[in-house]
Amino acid sequence: MKLGLGFDEQAELYHQVRPRYPESMVDDLVALSGIPEQARLLEIGAGTGIATGAMAKRGYDIVALEPGERLAAVASQNLEPFRNVSITTERFEDWPLSDERFDLVYSATAFHWIEPDVRYAKSARALKSDGCLAILEYQHVAGGDDEFFEAAQPCYERHVPGTRPWTSMPAWNEPPDLAEMERSGLFELVGLRQERNVVTYDTDQYLSLISTYSGTIALDVDARARLLECLATLMDRDFGGSVRKAYRFELIVARRIVG
Repeated sequence: MKLGLGFDEQAELYHQVRPRYPESMVDDLVALSGIPEQARLLEIGAGTGIATGAMAKRGYDIVALEPGERLAAVASQNLEPFRNVSITTERFEDWPLSDERFDLVYSATAFHWIEPDVRYAKSARALKSDGCLAILEYQHVAGGDDEFFEAAQPCYERHVPGTRPWTSMPAWNEPPDLAEMERSGLFELVGLRQERNVVTYDTDQYLSLISTYSGTIALDVDARARLLECLATLMDRDFGGSVRKAYRFELIVARRIVG
């Protein structure tokens, strides 16, 4: 099982517990990309439609690609009010480009799952000459209950083969790595936005969140249960059944280079 496709097993839970992108960041995406009111958008890896809905309610016509059948089914339910969204259950790598190009290609916490030799090259081919690529991401960063995450490392070392040693979380405003985009020669950076948010989870909420992570999903049933039990015991015994997790939300907007 490819890790990127493993989320399909937890589609409903994924939609319930995964963070939402700040509205201000979606507004920045629209402003930085300069897309017209009647823009045509392509979304790579729509998941359950979290970012899709944020763009669809602004009136854009969207072709949303989601290879996971369960994820796409949940997205279809969530996006039913939006007649301007078309969901296709297909990998971006396999999806055939039509003659009609897009004003914007965007991806929300999914672009890194696309094969490296495809993601920038095919995105550029899908865009109009003045079109933009927007990459939304969120990442766990320093600033929450970092003591808990350090204390949780033995749970992973014990129950998850190949776990790397715990290291300090990156700072929320650490600059992104744009080297791959720059090497492609296909895009020039238009703008970058970062935002920090801290979310508090009780034990049940945190275990639900962890259950939607690709590494957890990839475990066999027994190992997964032991990992979650270890984390629950740690939270309830030493951290009062509550943990704060800090996220960095990040937006990268780049315009296609014509030439």
